[in-house]
Amino acid sequence: VDFAAFFAAYNKALRARQQMDYDDQMVYALRILRQYPEVLRAVQAQYRYFCVDEAQDTSKIQHAVIRLLAGQDGNLFLVGDEDQSIYGFRAAYPQALTEFDKVYPHAKVLYMEQNYRSTRQIVEVADAFIQKNKNRRPEHAEKMKELEAKALALGPDALDRKTKCAILSDPESLHRLHVQVWELEDGPQAAQWGLCPDGREKD
Repeated sequence: VDFAAFFAAYNKALRARQQMDYDDQMVYALRILRQYPEVLRAVQAQYRYFCVDEAQDTSKIQHAVIRLLAGQDGNLFLVGDEDQSIYGFRAAYPQALTEFDKVYPHAKVLYMEQNYRSTRQIVEVADAFIQKNKNRRPEHAEKMKELEAKALALGPDALDRKTKCAILSDPESLHRLHVQVWELEDGPQAAQWGLCPDGREKD
């Protein structure tokens, strides 16, 4: 297959149909923002703050767009983990995280190193393996606190009522997905903890 001819025919067909693919969206977005400053100013006037989630999976061209949008104000917040980047085959650029404070010298880097998903054994083995990667920031994964681990286990006698109430007052450390709270809502102690089922279907 003559790839160059195939690619030219593909792009010709897209233009004839006034269509674009995903890559085109990125290319044209960057081209428009660079060539038409009035468009860039209009977008910046409408959106003053930018948050990028799963930043380890974004590409170089996406970060070029982000940098233009953030502009001189630099109101940009990236959330990501270079250790979780698995989309290099489709141009993911996790180096954007390791280079973040170089590109944005006034930025502050915050580390979230406590793991609330896995047991001590899993975290320790995974961390030992990840540390062999030198192209990353020097953070370390840590196991969850003992009390939080017990609360997540949702055992009937995991903690006494006072401790459970204290943890429930900080619910973001209790569960990651809303489905994980159903067992608490339906449990015999839900009323004394002040929890009420929300009535949503458990599908």
